[in-house]
Amino acid sequence: MTLFHGLGCRVRWRRIVAALALLGLVGLSPASLASDHHPRARASEAQVKSVVLTKVLLFTDLELLRGRDRVLDIYILGESALGEHLELALGELRSAHGEVRVEAIDDLDDMEDAGVLVVGSEHGAAPCELVRRGRELGLLTVSDRSATTSEGVMVGLGLEDKRVTLWINNGEVKRAGVHLNSRLLRLARLVETSQECR
Repeated sequence: MTLFHGLGCRVRWRRIVAALALLGLVGLSPASLASDHHPRARASEAQVKSVVLTKVLLFTDLELLRGRDRVLDIYILGESALGEHLELALGELRSAHGEVRVEAIDDLDDMEDAGVLVVGSEHGAAPCELVRRGRELGLLTVSDRSATTSEGVMVGLGLEDKRVTLWINNGEVKRAGVHLNSRLLRLARLVETSQECR
């Protein structure tokens, strides 16, 4: 066995393990992530969604999303409860893919490079502006609300019956040139943009 073949097997096993982990996380409720040491403790909705987002990123071709400095930038636009929990949830992603930066921004013009844009509430950007920016920069746009996927956000993390659901606007994903693994698409509810943004 060559060294290259050995590395390929290791990468393949990492992806298989990540797939199993994602399968286990989509549909989780905050109560199901209670700590073994504190059975009454509940993970917040934002904590669960941050972990699910990290798993989604493991099924995304991150090489296309990296900036010129080879760092994956995750921008948070507006108020998002994911921001404070995302930094803690990124451990597995960092060990698999290298440096990841999380940065809060106030305006779309504050983004320096391609990456991931987490769209929070009260962000002030028009839906078509988000869509156009995603297409221009090849950004993966994510929201902690599933309803925004019909407005052009690519990945929405919703909550139904106290369980996290994954919504993907695959049309916008393709138009932006972002590559999501087909296994991820099978776990999600696929939606289309309700209005055409040019």
